Amino acid sequence: MLPLSRIPYSEEEALDSTVLKIPSQVAAQDPAISCSAGYVPNYPSISLHKVEVDQFLRDELSTPLLDYLYPQLWLAGKKSSRKIDALHRQLTKGRTILASEEPKLHLVWDRAHIFIKPVPACLLNYQFWEHYIRGTIHEPTAAGKYSELLSFLRSYAFLIKHPSDFELALQNHLIPRYPGLDWLKWSRFINNFRHLKDDSIARRYHYGQLRISRLNWVVRIYGPPRPGSIMFYKIPFWNTASLSLTLSSMQVMIAVPAEQLGYPSLLASGLQAMSRVFWVFSIMVMTISAIGWVLLLVIPCAIIMRQVWYGFTHRNGLEI
Repeated sequence: MLPLSRIPYSEEEALDSTVLKIPSQVAAQDPAISCSAGYVPNYPSISLHKVEVDQFLRDELSTPLLDYLYPQLWLAGKKSSRKIDALHRQLTKGRTILASEEPKLHLVWDRAHIFIKPVPACLLNYQFWEHYIRGTIHEPTAAGKYSELLSFLRSYAFLIKHPSDFELALQNHLIPRYPGLDWLKWSRFINNFRHLKDDSIARRYHYGQLRISRLNWVVRIYGPPRPGSIMFYKIPFWNTASLSLTLSSMQVMIAVPAEQLGYPSLLASGLQAMSRVFWVFSIMVMTISAIGWVLLLVIPCAIIMRQVWYGFTHRNGLEI
């Protein structure tokens, strides 16, 4: 485990050189304070008061739902902290790179997209680490916060491995644009995180990329209880409608017995034809409804079993 008192990179390697106006240091009358920033780098609405900074870091990096689901995450991805494809490989696999500010979507993918959270500029600032990370090592939440920061930045060591990845990161607004920032400076900075061991990172990052289709089912089955429906974003009403159609069709069948439909003595010929049509229609409705229910049950169950089997057989496998 990397010591909490250690900042992973040197002051010379820091990419963000913004001088911060730390509230506790304002009284020191440092000449640099008059031209420094009194807010989190790139976030003028977030002051540098500790309470606001702590909340900002939680909002930016914490993944409480994935931490809660950690015992079942093997269903959504291989348990390999290094299973993170570089940006150029994401494109090779036909995925569009989507910048998302939600930490829970970082490294979540489907067939056509990969969600990646941009790097907050404050994590590239040495003074920020010195005061708000290393300066809080005696707090109960310090270890968790520290591991989340390390884990997030380590993921970028895998996402950006080549100059082409660096250019893709700039194009997709994943890293801040600084004057003079180039591939060499970025490499020197991010290399400090590349070789971190798993005991230094947050549990969510014991898994690399997570497939959203599998993750959805994990959330539906194992997610924390909450009011409302947890299976759908919008509660469907087609189930009630289909049941009503089925019951109505059964009533028609009971009211018009099949053995009477072929006799010409059944009231008028027009009513007989109408009764025959209604009877046939009721059979069709029941048949279609039965097929629909079978498909609605069998297909999702088959997909779930396939995903569970794949996740189980690959949970500790090596990346090819």
